[in-house]
Amino acid sequence: MKTAFTFSDFLSGVSWKSFVKRLFTVLPFLIFGLLMTGCGSSGSSNDSNPPSPTYNTEIIGTWISSTIDGVHDTHKTITFHSDKTAESNCSDMTEYTWSGSDNTFTLSVSSSNDMTECSVAGCTSIAIDSAGKVLTTECDDEITVYNKNSDGLVIDSGYLQYRTYETPSQNKNRGWLNFSKSGATVAESDISSVVLKNSQGTSVTIITSTFVTGPYILGSWNANASSVVYSGPYNNFGFSMDLGTTTLPSGLYTYKITKQNGESLSLTLNYPGQTEMPVITASSISYEWLSDGALKLTWPSPSGTFDRQVVYACDQNYHDIFYITLPKTADELVIPENIIDQLESLVHPDSIRVQIQTRLYSDTPDKNNHARGYSNPVVIPW
Repeated sequence: MKTAFTFSDFLSGVSWKSFVKRLFTVLPFLIFGLLMTGCGSSGSSNDSNPPSPTYNTEIIGTWISSTIDGVHDTHKTITFHSDKTAESNCSDMTEYTWSGSDNTFTLSVSSSNDMTECSVAGCTSIAIDSAGKVLTTECDDEITVYNKNSDGLVIDSGYLQYRTYETPSQNKNRGWLNFSKSGATVAESDISSVVLKNSQGTSVTIITSTFVTGPYILGSWNANASSVVYSGPYNNFGFSMDLGTTTLPSGLYTYKITKQNGESLSLTLNYPGQTEMPVITASSISYEWLSDGALKLTWPSPSGTFDRQVVYACDQNYHDIFYITLPKTADELVIPENIIDQLESLVHPDSIRVQIQTRLYSDTPDKNNHARGYSNPVVIPW
């Protein structure tokens, strides 16, 4: 049985007229095949050899770094303009001039700046992927990979953590991503998908993901003044994720975000492994409304390994109200009347639910808040 049709078969037993007729029958298919295959190629797509960027079009816009020399980074941005100027957030704002062709690219500092990491003499290579979404530069031997950021949406912060609750059956893994958008409101619809992967590229199951919005107040401990400095209100725009109870091994984990416009963001965090935290019992937390309208909270200072305490509160609808950071040894907090009035104007609570947290952070540049201990909530009538 024959397995192939040969050219000799094509000519076998045919007259000249029949030959011409057969030739014109197959010629269009031969031409189509050559066009699809390409001269001297195997017919593969251009993704393996992306075209050189058309600098006056694809490079124009804002890019946010995903890695620098292979290390995750989400805070370096650079914006290219059609007038051959550019600026980045290096050293609060660095201005550049740039020029480019298909083979060379130069990025030079135009403003006075003696910061070494900002004084880029030139780039030996630059490439944009075929989709126009990823920019890779090699400047002064530093390789940076950027994602296109045309809408200003960025990841401000995030965590991957294990939580220890006063009620042990509630213990679980939690995730959080906080977004901002150049001062504009972030909508859930701005983000198409969020996935979490370990260092082997295996996805971690996100059981539920809730988009959180709303105003809140921050309080930070000032050691020099031995008092809390309040700021805000700020707006939450982020995803709170339930990651279940399965023990997550230590390692690097990466959130990968696809935006509604098709662009990407990522955040990689160091997770040292599941850590049980000391918890403060709700029964040991006392509160008192003082005569000047302030709210006083007291509790026994916890023992164990942790970095700081945070007094957290939400309203009766579980909307965040405040986060107040305190030193490890703290055992009381007085929230002054003016902050109470500000909170009331923001959320109009009927009551607040206060929890005291113990927190532990990774000893790595990302400072991942990888473990928390939670008291049960104490309900305080407002």
